[in-house]
Amino acid sequence: MAFPSFQKFFRPVLGAHRFREKHLRTVSEEMGEYFGLTEAQKQELVPSGRDRTRLYDRTSWARTYLTQAGLLKSTRRGYSDITEQGISVLESGDELDAKYFERFESFREFKARSSEKLRSPGTEAEAADENEELGEDDGFESSIPSFKEFFRPVLKAYLSGERSLQEVCQKMGEHFNLTEGQMQELVPSKRQTRLLNRVSWAKTYLTNAGLLRATRRSHSEITEKGREILEVQDEIDIKYLEQFKTFQEFQERRSEKTGSQDTDSEAAEEQVSTPEETIYQNFATINESLAEDLLAQIRNEEPKFFEGLIVDLMLSMGYGGREGLGEVLGRSGDGGVEGLINQDALGVDKIYLQAKRYAQEDKISGEKIRGFSGTLRQKQVAKGIFVTTSSFTPDAVDTAEDLNIILIDGHRLAELMIQYNIGCQVEKTLEIKKINEDYFDLIE
Repeated sequence: MAFPSFQKFFRPVLGAHRFREKHLRTVSEEMGEYFGLTEAQKQELVPSGRDRTRLYDRTSWARTYLTQAGLLKSTRRGYSDITEQGISVLESGDELDAKYFERFESFREFKARSSEKLRSPGTEAEAADENEELGEDDGFESSIPSFKEFFRPVLKAYLSGERSLQEVCQKMGEHFNLTEGQMQELVPSKRQTRLLNRVSWAKTYLTNAGLLRATRRSHSEITEKGREILEVQDEIDIKYLEQFKTFQEFQERRSEKTGSQDTDSEAAEEQVSTPEETIYQNFATINESLAEDLLAQIRNEEPKFFEGLIVDLMLSMGYGGREGLGEVLGRSGDGGVEGLINQDALGVDKIYLQAKRYAQEDKISGEKIRGFSGTLRQKQVAKGIFVTTSSFTPDAVDTAEDLNIILIDGHRLAELMIQYNIGCQVEKTLEIKKINEDYFDLIE
C-alpha cells in the first residue's frame, strides 16, 4: 500500500491518546501497526535523509496540528494527552482534516502566525484546495488567480509566435483584468511579482509536458502538440498534463529527489504531505525547473561556450588537483576532443572530455562513444568523460560501460551545475530548526 497521506494521521493519532498520555515514539509505533505498514515503510526516511522516519515525521506533525487545535495537550517532554474537546471530537465521528481545524480559534491563531511570517494572508486548508505552487510563491491565498488557472491562457498567449516571459505576464494581466496593485503584488521574498512567479511556473509545467519549448533566453514558443491541445481542450490542469510522458518523467525526477511518490494532482485533492515534506518537494521542483532553464540556455550558446563550461564544471568538482589544471581544446589535431583535465602538475594522469551540445531529441549513439574511445586509445589515455545536453541511446550506455567511459546526460549535467554553482547562484537560504534535546538534558 502507498504511504498514508499526512491528513489521514489526524484521527488515529487523536484516538491513540484516548485513555492515557503517550510518548510520541509510542504513538508513532502504533500508527505503523494501525496502517499495516511494511517494515521498509516504517524505516523510510524523510527527504532530508537525516535519522528521522517518514512515519515519525507524519505522526509528529499530526500531533502538532491536533495540539494547536486544542484537541491534544502537552503534559511533559515528548508526552501528550487528549483534552475534553478532543474526546468530544473523537466521539463525533467527524472526518478530520486541515479545513476542519479552522473552526477552532487556537488553530486559526496558529495559522495566522504562520501567515504573518510569510507576509501573506490565508490558510493552509485553502492552499490544499487550490494547490498553489511553488518556489517563492507561498501557497497562501492571494487576489491573483490560482496557479492552475494560468495553464491554458499562458499556452494560448504563444499562439501568435515566440514571446518573452515578460510579454506573457503583461498578457496575463490583461486576460485576468488585474489591477495595477495586483500586477505589482510581490512574493514573500520581495524579489519578484506574484504574477511573474505564477506565469513562470505555468510555463515550466507546460514546457515539461512538451506543449511549449524554449527558443532563447527567457523566450518560448508553442509546439505542434501545444496547438493541438488548445483546439480540443477547454481546461488544462495538472492531472491533464500527467498523460504526457515528458511530464511523467519530470514528476519522477522530483519523486526520486524527495523520496515521495505523491503527485501534484494528489496534492490538489488533499494535503498529502507534512509541511517539511512539502518544502523538500517544492525544492526539488524548483531545481528541476532550474535544470530545464540551464539546458535551454546552454543549447542557445555557441559550442565553444559549452566546452569551456564543461571544463569549469570538472574543475569545480575537484578534478585537476589543487592547481585546477584544465583547458579547452577543440583545435585542429585534437582528434575531436573538446577538453583536457590534468590530474597532476606533470600531466601524467589525464582525463579527456567530449562535449556535444545537442537538442533534447537528438540522442548520442553507440557509434559516437566508440569514436571517442578510439581517440582515447590514440592519445594513450585511459580516462574519458562524454557530456551532452541530450541523452544516450541504450547502445551508447552499454558501449560506454564496456569501454569504461563516463557518460553525463543533460539532466545529470544540469544537476551537477546546480550542485557546484556553475551558471547559477544561491538566491535565498532557509534553515529548518528543531529542538536541541541535549541542551535540555544538560539543564536537568
